[in-house]
Amino acid sequence: WVYFVDRLGDTFRWKGENVATSDVEDIISRFRVNEKDIFDEVTSYGVEIPGTDGRAGMICIRYPGEISEFPWEEFTTYLNKSLPSYAVPMFIRFTTELPVTGTWKYSKHQLKKQGFDIVSLPKEHFFYLEHYHHPHARKYLPLDLDVY
Repeated sequence: WVYFVDRLGDTFRWKGENVATSDVEDIISRFRVNEKDIFDEVTSYGVEIPGTDGRAGMICIRYPGEISEFPWEEFTTYLNKSLPSYAVPMFIRFTTELPVTGTWKYSKHQLKKQGFDIVSLPKEHFFYLEHYHHPHARKYLPLDLDVY
């Protein structure tokens, strides 16, 4: 047997497909509202979900605006049109600062380790993709303690 092994955060495997984090980051960083960039920084990585194979896609975004004013409908439509369904992130984390290494690269190892643990990161805003198997009904919802 041959198994796919994650290479330093560059790729992850989800739903039997290999996902290149750089491709996801490139697409997401191109999202614009009124022809303006809205993200300061974005990085993509795979996180483990207990009871599933592979890693689900997650993005961490440094967004300068108010979360309550985030253009969810436009963003979700953009992702569904721009990425294959298996590459659309299952989780989104909004943060004020992305962790970096000593060489100023994003610390994906730290982000993957933290995952979507809303209990240990109470100041962060987390969202999850509802109805993953129904592409036309997909939308992001807040990940709170009731869902977690």
